[in-house]
Amino acid sequence: MTINLKTAELQSIKERLAQRNLESHFVIVLLRSKETQEKMHIITDYESYRIMADQNYQLFDFQIVRDIVPITTNLAYWAYASDSLAEHPEDENQSILADLDKYTELVLTENRLEN
Repeated sequence: MTINLKTAELQSIKERLAQRNLESHFVIVLLRSKETQEKMHIITDYESYRIMADQNYQLFDFQIVRDIVPITTNLAYWAYASDSLAEHPEDENQSILADLDKYTELVLTENRLEN
């Protein structure tokens, strides 16, 4: 699946992200596995970050590396891919995961971070 959004769809997603950003701003979090020391960046809103950190503190070290992520076209595509992953059946998840990975990388690049 390669995401192809029309201008109106993209604008609608950006507007929803901006509204959500007012309620709980977006952050980029660096996770480090306490067992393997493997690192990974995730994009999420601050409230979800707090819940994840509280529930998974025994497995991961959590560090916010970018607070208040700007609402960009790449973030909109990331959000679309993230929502698609939650909505689609298991047999389609590989292509959706590839899109999610692609747009996560682009958001990290926009925010001068490496994964």
